[in-house]
Parts: sequence; structure tokens; C-alpha cells
Amino acid sequence: MTTKGNDADFVSAFVRTMDWADRCLLMLFYAEGLSTDEISQVLDQPEHRIADRLKLIRERVKGAMDHPVLA
Repeated sequence: MTTKGNDADFVSAFVRTMDWADRCLLMLFYAEGLSTDEISQVLDQPEHRIADRLKLIRERVKGAMDHPVLA
């Protein structure tokens, strides 16, 4: 498990390994502050799909933090 001091670096590095679509979704939600409803309108996708994808992404990040691959 990562330490609190390294969490931001770990998440940043992990996000760079994600595919472009997931990174864009994270940027819209966290960096731009758009709601799931606003993102669904921009991407022309149902809001529940956006919410589900964000949940899955958060679960992947948490899982990676709980079980990091040792270099």
C-alpha cells in the first residue's frame, strides 16, 4: 500500500496509464468540475453510463493503490 505522501504521485502515474477516454472523463469531472449530467450532455451518453464509468475508474485506482505492483 502507498503512503499518504506518495498517494498523489501514485494516482498521477496510474492515470497516465489509462486510456484516453477514461483520462478525459476524469479531467471533465475533477479538473473542469462538470457534473455527470453535464458530461453526459457533452458526450451524448446517458448520465448513468458516465456515473458507472467514473465509479469503475475510482475502483481501479483504489485497487491499484491497495495492491501496487512492486518494481
